[in-house]
Amino acid sequence: MRNKICCYLLIIVLLTGTIFFFDYVKIKRKLDRLIIAQTSELMKNSESKKITWKKTENQKNKDLEKILEDYILKEKEYLTTEHEKIVKNRFIPDIMPISISIVISQKFGEKHPGVDLVAPSGTEIMATAAGKVKISDFDEYFGNLIILEHFNGYYTYYAHLEEVSKKKGEFVEKGELLGKVGSTGFSSGPHLHYSIQKDGKFIDPISFIK
Repeated sequence: MRNKICCYLLIIVLLTGTIFFFDYVKIKRKLDRLIIAQTSELMKNSESKKITWKKTENQKNKDLEKILEDYILKEKEYLTTEHEKIVKNRFIPDIMPISISIVISQKFGEKHPGVDLVAPSGTEIMATAAGKVKISDFDEYFGNLIILEHFNGYYTYYAHLEEVSKKKGEFVEKGELLGKVGSTGFSSGPHLHYSIQKDGKFIDPISFIK
């Protein structure tokens, strides 16, 4: 009797264990499928976000390119009108280096590649065009001398200065102070020797000035 009861209990335990085992397997499979489905959904969402992000970035880049293109077009349009004229004239030495009324003591000629402009000592001398100071030094003949390079084939010379206001390598604007009239070097009195050189040849400053 006791043996039969033990056998029944064992059978019940085995059946119960088998049922639990199959339930466990079913549940595990469902969980695995659920995890796979969730992972797949996350990957899809991630990929979708990447695509959206790329589209957004591409659109931003296109927008920036368009803005830049519009800016360049406007800038070109501007440069071909008013600004270009100003910039172009900026590097052309077409004004007098001395603002006061002056007397020409020696004109331009083959043996004198410039003009001598008589003015009181200390009279301010200005750059006739924007450029870079090529030379700012003392010369035995020209005295204190400044030579400007204007980047377009033009050079201007300012000689016999009493004092100089610019050093070699400095940039100057049209009309900016360079120095003052003097009588340094080989000179018989206060004056400015002024020359214009274009593509290696000296030209008459007076015929060139407006």
